[in-house]
Amino acid sequence: MEKFRKEDLVQISMEMILHAGDARTALMLAYDLLEEDQLVEAESKMKEANDLLTKAHKCQTKVVQSEAAGISIEYSPLFSHAQDTMMTVQSQYILSKKIFKLYLKQTKGREGV
Repeated sequence: MEKFRKEDLVQISMEMILHAGDARTALMLAYDLLEEDQLVEAESKMKEANDLLTKAHKCQTKVVQSEAAGISIEYSPLFSHAQDTMMTVQSQYILSKKIFKLYLKQTKGREGV
Protein backbone atom coordinates (compact mmCIF):
# COMPACT_ATOMS: atom_id res chain seq x y z
CA MET A 1 0.00 0.00 0.00
CA GLU A 2 1.27 3.43 -0.94
CA LYS A 3 2.01 5.76 1.96
CA PHE A 4 1.56 9.55 2.18
CA ARG A 5 4.94 11.18 2.80
CA LYS A 6 5.28 12.75 6.25
CA GLU A 7 7.10 15.76 4.77
CA ASP A 8 4.15 16.40 2.45
CA LEU A 9 1.68 16.18 5.32
CA VAL A 10 3.75 18.65 7.35
CA GLN A 11 3.88 21.04 4.37
CA ILE A 12 0.12 20.80 3.77
CA SER A 13 -0.60 21.24 7.48
CA MET A 14 1.52 24.37 7.68
CA GLU A 15 -0.18 25.81 4.58
CA MET A 16 -3.58 25.17 6.17
CA ILE A 17 -2.54 26.88 9.40
CA LEU A 18 -1.07 29.82 7.47
CA HIS A 19 -4.18 30.34 5.31
CA ALA A 20 -6.57 29.92 8.23
CA GLY A 21 -4.54 32.32 10.38
CA ASP A 22 -4.47 34.90 7.61
CA ALA A 23 -8.23 34.45 7.18
CA ARG A 24 -8.72 35.12 10.90
CA THR A 25 -6.63 38.28 10.60
CA ALA A 26 -8.72 39.43 7.63
CA LEU A 27 -11.91 38.84 9.65
CA MET A 28 -10.62 40.93 12.55
CA LEU A 29 -9.68 43.72 10.15
CA ALA A 30 -13.16 43.49 8.63
CA TYR A 31 -14.66 44.07 12.08
CA ASP A 32 -12.41 47.08 12.61
CA LEU A 33 -13.48 48.50 9.26
CA LEU A 34 -17.14 47.80 9.98
CA GLU A 35 -16.81 49.62 13.28
CA GLU A 36 -15.58 52.66 11.31
CA ASP A 37 -18.48 52.33 8.82
CA GLN A 38 -16.06 51.48 6.00
CA LEU A 39 -18.44 48.92 4.51
CA VAL A 40 -16.82 48.42 1.11
CA GLU A 41 -13.43 47.80 2.68
CA ALA A 42 -14.94 45.53 5.32
CA GLU A 43 -16.68 43.47 2.67
CA SER A 44 -13.40 43.23 0.78
CA LYS A 45 -11.72 41.79 3.89
CA MET A 46 -14.59 39.31 4.28
CA LYS A 47 -14.01 38.16 0.68
CA GLU A 48 -10.28 37.87 1.38
CA ALA A 49 -11.04 35.71 4.43
CA ASN A 50 -13.29 33.48 2.36
CA ASP A 51 -10.65 33.11 -0.36
CA LEU A 52 -8.03 32.16 2.24
CA LEU A 53 -10.34 29.62 3.83
CA THR A 54 -10.95 28.12 0.40
CA LYS A 55 -7.18 27.70 -0.02
CA ALA A 56 -6.94 26.01 3.38
CA HIS A 57 -9.83 23.72 2.51
CA LYS A 58 -8.18 22.74 -0.79
CA CYS A 59 -5.08 21.73 1.15
CA GLN A 60 -7.16 19.53 3.43
CA THR A 61 -8.96 18.03 0.42
CA LYS A 62 -5.63 16.80 -1.00
CA VAL A 63 -5.10 14.70 2.11
CA VAL A 64 -8.68 13.43 2.33
CA GLN A 65 -8.74 12.46 -1.35
CA SER A 66 -5.41 10.66 -0.99
CA GLU A 67 -6.75 8.59 1.88
CA ALA A 68 -9.97 7.88 -0.06
CA ALA A 69 -7.78 6.64 -2.93
CA GLY A 70 -6.20 4.07 -0.61
CA ILE A 71 -3.01 5.92 0.29
CA SER A 72 -2.05 5.26 3.90
CA ILE A 73 -1.78 8.39 6.06
CA GLU A 74 -0.17 8.21 9.47
CA TYR A 75 -1.89 10.16 12.27
CA SER A 76 -0.43 13.64 12.61
CA PRO A 77 -1.15 15.94 15.55
CA LEU A 78 -0.01 18.84 13.34
CA PHE A 79 -2.60 17.99 10.67
CA SER A 80 -5.27 17.64 13.37
CA HIS A 81 -4.29 21.07 14.68
CA ALA A 82 -4.47 22.48 11.14
CA GLN A 83 -7.96 21.04 10.66
CA ASP A 84 -9.09 22.37 14.02
CA THR A 85 -7.73 25.83 13.23
CA MET A 86 -9.37 25.87 9.82
CA MET A 87 -12.74 24.71 11.14
CA THR A 88 -12.65 27.24 13.97
CA VAL A 89 -11.99 30.10 11.55
CA GLN A 90 -14.67 28.76 9.19
CA SER A 91 -17.17 28.94 12.06
CA GLN A 92 -15.97 32.43 12.86
CA TYR A 93 -16.45 33.40 9.20
CA ILE A 94 -20.01 32.04 9.14
CA LEU A 95 -20.88 34.00 12.29
CA SER A 96 -19.17 37.09 10.90
CA LYS A 97 -21.36 37.01 7.79
CA LYS A 98 -24.43 36.90 10.01
CA ILE A 99 -23.16 39.75 12.20
CA PHE A 100 -22.47 41.87 9.11
CA LYS A 101 -26.04 41.29 7.86
CA LEU A 102 -27.48 42.22 11.25
CA TYR A 103 -25.30 45.32 11.44
CA LEU A 104 -26.39 46.46 7.98
CA LYS A 105 -30.03 45.81 8.84
CA GLN A 106 -29.76 47.81 12.07
CA THR A 107 -27.92 50.75 10.53
CA LYS A 108 -30.05 50.93 7.38
CA GLY A 109 -32.94 52.62 9.19
CA ARG A 110 -30.65 55.14 10.87
CA GLU A 111 -29.25 56.78 7.74
CA GLY A 112 -29.44 60.53 7.97
CA VAL A 113 -30.03 60.52 11.74
